[in-house]
Order: sequence, then C-alpha cells, then structure tokens
Amino acid sequence: MAAISIEALSFAWAQQSPVIDIPSCSIAAGEMVFLQGPSGSGKSTLLNLMTGMLVPQRGEIRIGDTRLNRLNSVARDRFRADHIGFIFQSLNLLPYLSIEANVQLACRVSKQRRQRAIARFGSVQSACTSLLSSLGLAELVDEKRPVSQLSVGQQQRVAIARALIGAPELIIADEPTSALDTASAQRFVALLQAEVKAADATLILVSHDERLAPQFDRVIQLADINQASKTMGGVYVD
Repeated sequence: MAAISIEALSFAWAQQSPVIDIPSCSIAAGEMVFLQGPSGSGKSTLLNLMTGMLVPQRGEIRIGDTRLNRLNSVARDRFRADHIGFIFQSLNLLPYLSIEANVQLACRVSKQRRQRAIARFGSVQSACTSLLSSLGLAELVDEKRPVSQLSVGQQQRVAIARALIGAPELIIADEPTSALDTASAQRFVALLQAEVKAADATLILVSHDERLAPQFDRVIQLADINQASKTMGGVYVD
C-alpha cells in the first residue's frame, strides 16, 4: 500500500490561479523521499494539503487508505495527530517545558499514539526514554531543565523524538536543516533516517538544499509533478 497517493489534486488561493496542480503522485510505504523546490515554489502549500491543514478544491489525497480530503476538520485534526509526525523548520518545541514533556506531548494529544507507545514499551515514559537514548540524549533523560537551555543540536534531537513517539506512519520534515552547514545537515539527516527506518515509517523531507538529495531513496522535484509551475512559470507563493 502506498503511504501517500495524490490524484488530480488542485489548490488555489482565493481569486488566484492554482498554486498546486498535480495529476498524480505516489510515495511507497517505508520510502524516504526528498521533496525539492526553490523558495516560493509551493512546498508549504503541498505539505499543508498532505497534512489536512488545507483542503483541495479538486482531487484527492490518501494517507494509507484514508481519503484525507473527505474528512471534516475535526477528523482531519485527529488523523494528523494520530498518524503524522512533523518536524518544523523552527522545531516548535515548547521552551518552558522539559525535554521529556516536549517529547511526550504527542502522546497527550493522540490516544492512538499513546496506546502504541505503551504497547511497545510498557509506558509512555519508557518510550520517551528509549527514543532519547537512541538519539544520544540518555544523560539528559532525567533532567527537568527547560528545553530552551539545550544546544541547537540537542533541540533537533528532541524534535525528532517528539515526531517519532507513538509510531506515526508518516514523518514530514519541513526545511529542518536550513540553518545548518553542510556537514551538520548531513549528520542530522542520517540520524533522522536511522530513527525513521527503525520505526518502519515513511519519511518526506522538504528542502531546497540539493546537497542532501543523495541520502534519499528518491528525489521528487516539485516542478516536475506540479503542472501549475508550467502554466505560471514557476512563480507563486508558498
């Protein structure tokens, strides 16, 4: 089964031409995909469609066997919390919470992820400890200091653990290496991929940095699948 299937997908902002017009695209379960496109090419819009933050005017997005665009807003929010782990460009950690509280947050908002974490590790606490240990943060597991006191590299690892806890089937990383040099970015991607593979999840990493592309199973150029880039000359707003 495909992790993501897109058919005849079209989205336009009010009174504008389509920014997304994708006839067909499929990403296999377990695949690690590098989605590339320059700034302003529509990457953020596509991610918001994939996660149900936006609803297309036409076409269909399926995550697994769920037709995301056919769910109401409440059901889409619940589905996203249960099945998608997101790593933001700015990480979006809660600075006043501890490391563990940040990681466990996903299991507080999703009953399914909490149940999966307990089924595999015996408790959410044990799941959190295991993930942080595998990410090289074992010595920080019991610390109660705010996550804002960690280094940037440590915060990135906490963000990975938060995305992976409770075994969501799909992990999306949106420009997570934009502030890193090449060597640091490659190390981050390698670490993320190792954890995603261990979780048997699917990874979509979005970036304009083509230097990362060789680390992935497949590279998708947004301009190649998005017909809007041809009709609008590739100029539009994310």
